[in-house]
Amino acid sequence: MNKDMHQQKTRMDVLKRIVTGEGGLSDSILENNKVDAQMAVVSYSGSHDKKSWNDVEIICNWTSSKESLNSAVESVQAKGGTNCHAGLYHGAQILQSAREKAQKYVIFLSDGTPTYYCNNKGDTEGEVSRYDERAAQATKNQAKAIN
Repeated sequence: MNKDMHQQKTRMDVLKRIVTGEGGLSDSILENNKVDAQMAVVSYSGSHDKKSWNDVEIICNWTSSKESLNSAVESVQAKGGTNCHAGLYHGAQILQSAREKAQKYVIFLSDGTPTYYCNNKGDTEGEVSRYDERAAQATKNQAKAIN
């Protein structure tokens, strides 16, 4: 049997393959000659370190390079809780710098349940090790606000 078949895949590994694997999102979007596309990658996690809106990192700004995008996706590491709210908030922010007439989409991928959210000041709140209803509601509200 193939050695790879015996290795456990994490949720993060599966998400990375969805984007970077053969026939994945980067292939389907950036290798499609009928589409003039660019993609960006925003990574998000969650921690209580007293800094506002700090749970997000722009791993790759707008690019049409499949190799750059895949490299950025492969570099993403799990770093604590899951602040889906902050990820969507910054995803919406980066859309503001997209080409003016471009069609814009947010493809949201997560390896966990929402455990953190940012309050009105941008400070992280929530529960690191379990589902947080406030985090889920903040995430839903943020997703609805993206236009």
